[in-house]
Order: sequence, then C-alpha cells, then structure tokens
Amino acid sequence: MVRAQSAHRNAGGKAMEPDGLIDFHHHVIPPALTQELADSLGAGGESRLRMPAWSKDGMLSFMDDNRIGTAVSSVAVNVSSTNIPGTVKMARECNDFLAGLVHDRPDRFGGFGILPLPYVDESIAEIDRILDELSLDGVILSTNYMGTYLGDPAFDAVFEALERRRALVFVHPTASPDAVAHTLGIPDFVIDYVADTTRAIARLHYSNTFARTPSVRYIFSHAGGTVPFIVQRFDLLDATQVVPGSEIRGNARDQFRRLHFDTAISFQEPVLALAGDVIGQSQLVFGSDHPFSMDMAAGAATAINSADYLSPEDRDAIGWQNAQRLLPRLAGRASGA
Repeated sequence: MVRAQSAHRNAGGKAMEPDGLIDFHHHVIPPALTQELADSLGAGGESRLRMPAWSKDGMLSFMDDNRIGTAVSSVAVNVSSTNIPGTVKMARECNDFLAGLVHDRPDRFGGFGILPLPYVDESIAEIDRILDELSLDGVILSTNYMGTYLGDPAFDAVFEALERRRALVFVHPTASPDAVAHTLGIPDFVIDYVADTTRAIARLHYSNTFARTPSVRYIFSHAGGTVPFIVQRFDLLDATQVVPGSEIRGNARDQFRRLHFDTAISFQEPVLALAGDVIGQSQLVFGSDHPFSMDMAAGAATAINSADYLSPEDRDAIGWQNAQRLLPRLAGRASGA
C-alpha cells in the first residue's frame, strides 16, 4: 500500500522520490453537488455526462492500486448559475468539503478551491477564504463561465487577486457556450473540452492576462487542449502582429513555456512528445482524471509509472519532481512524518 507520499530525504537534504505519483487532475464529488444539480449544469454537453460514483474510500483504493501518493483534488464540474446566493453557497460547501478531506488526510490529499464565478466580488472573497481560512493549495478555474472566457476584462480583478496571492491555478474545461456545438449530439468532453481549453489559453495570452500575472502558476488540463498541435498557428498570428499589445506580452510560444500541462487523457507518446516540445518536460505534471473514465485514469498512471516511451528521468519529472516545484510542501515533508 502507498504510504505517506512526501519526498524522502537523503543525508544531504536533497528531495528524493515520494511514495507515489502526485496527481493534479483528480476530482471529488461532494455530497452537496447532487446529481440533480450536476444534470442542470452546462447547456447540453455536461448534462449528458452522468456523474460517476465517488467515495473517499474508493478514491484512496484507486490511488493505492495505481501508486498515486497525493491527489490535489478539485470539484468535478463548475457550480455557476444565475442564482448568485446559490452559486456562492455551493462553492463554499464544496470548498469546505475539500478542506475536510485535506484536514483528515493531509498525507494523501490536497485541494483546489472552486470560485463562484462569474461573480467577481464574491470570488475575490472566496480566494482569501480558500487560501487563508481553509489552507487549500490553490484554486480551480473553468475555461468559461456562462459564455464569458477567462481573459475577459470582466475577470481582471479576479486575476489581480490571484497575482497578489501568487496563486497556483488549475484550469479545467467546461461546457461550450456555442449552441451549434451541441447539435452534433455528442458530449462536450469529446471535442469541445480541448477546444475550449485552447480558447481560454489564447484569450489569456492575447488579452495580456498572462503577462499581467507573472507570479501565478498555471496548470491546464489535458495537455493544454489543442495548443501542442497548433502552436505554429500562434507563431503565424504573432508574426502578423494583428492583435494589439504584443510589446507587453511577447510571443505566444515564449509565454506558453511558463505554463504547465497535465497528462489526463493525454498520456500517449505522441501527445506527451508534442506537449513537451512546446512547454518543456519541466512543465508537464501527472493527472489521472479520476473518477471519470477509470480505465483511462489507470492508464495515465501506468504510463507515467512504467511507459517505455518515457525515460526514467522523464517519468520522475512528470510523476513528482515538477509537482514538487509547484507545491514545495510536498517536497518538504519527511516520509512518514
């Protein structure tokens, strides 16, 4: 069984391999997030994706079976609605649940708190509660909130707050706001999740939000959506200089190399090779996407634990070393302490 997953230390104090992978894309489904609510979220795509069964014991069993030491967990879907008090209440209840998991098993769990966006003042207040009162590791953002994308000026104050806190930010896709996409008759996770991640990255870059938040540490789901496959198109756009503000943000390829991408449903050799080429091996982190698509989640762990298309050095980097740089507390706790 996997024991407490903090890094071992050698005699010189250098961080060594922890007792398992560090998983940055690992979902929980709090009791407050009922099936009825989950079915009402996301016009079309997400509403057709049933919530899987989830339990703390099942989560730990999966982690042990797949050599995952730490799961830095997040809520499975965003909680946005037109009901402001209801959105705030749901976000707080989900965050309290996450904090309870971490409090009970700090040796196994971390957490990304969820914000009640698109409501800005309420979200800024929740950032402080997440990081100060609940002592969670960072926040999770969705790629868009009821059609308003990250990088929109409406969210500038939220990103200013995240920059002040030097926050760790995990960005996860959500339902596409494009009604036409839903006429295809397939859930959003097949096509639109990766496309929506790409849209959010592009909007954050070309709005100069990335440039204005140099202290924020970003992790994007699913190997950055389609970015690794179309990065040359960003090169072409930058060469044309048709988007104002290039003197502030620089070019996209350079900015992308400060981002982190996870391996959830993106652990195949060609995908990791492309993603590593775009952002660097030091920026790839492990993600399982548990409890969705359990076979894929287990396959992601197997790939990082033993794939012959990764060198031992790359497996260590993706599996735990890069994560420890993002979350130094995971490197600073002696095994078994």
